[in-house]
Amino acid sequence: MNTVSLYCPMAGFTVYGERVRVIREEEEMEEEEMVEEELEEEEMKEEETEEEETEEQKIEEEEMEEQKTEEKET
Repeated sequence: MNTVSLYCPMAGFTVYGERVRVIREEEEMEEEEMVEEELEEEEMKEEETEEEETEEQKIEEEEMEEQKTEEKET
């Protein structure tokens, strides 16, 4: 087994071999989780926008119907 050493100045210690791979895997997993969270947030924003548009359309339709009924009454 090749031993790789990595000095981490922020933590103040050296990491050897197997631990380096574990750290990389953890970083990759964290990165994937962040990407997934960003995608979920974007989907939520899109859903909210769609809901708002649907509500606006309903309001506009109701206003049009009210105008039509008012015109018929006149």
